[in-house]
Amino acid sequence: PGYAVFLASLSKDQNIEQAKKTLIETVEGVVKQPVTEAELKFAKTNLLNQLEKTINDPQKLCVAMSESIALGDWRLFFIERDRIEALTIADIQRVAQ
Repeated sequence: PGYAVFLASLSKDQNIEQAKKTLIETVEGVVKQPVTEAELKFAKTNLLNQLEKTINDPQKLCVAMSESIALGDWRLFFIERDRIEALTIADIQRVAQ
């Protein structure tokens, strides 16, 4: 359980309504056009690299641990890492459905 946030960065001259439409079509389009293995690998690599940087920075690690503790258990930080590593295309499609 939880939530997801999807964002788009626009310049001042870009159309907000078109951006909203494109963002919705992209998110809802995952059902019709599944994520590829290459896209999943790219995303997992980025997320795991961010977590590794957090682990290697004592201040960031303390903040991350505090946030996990606030959620109920300090181990949630590491559970998130393990879940990212285990994520599959089938998981993404199941959630998209």
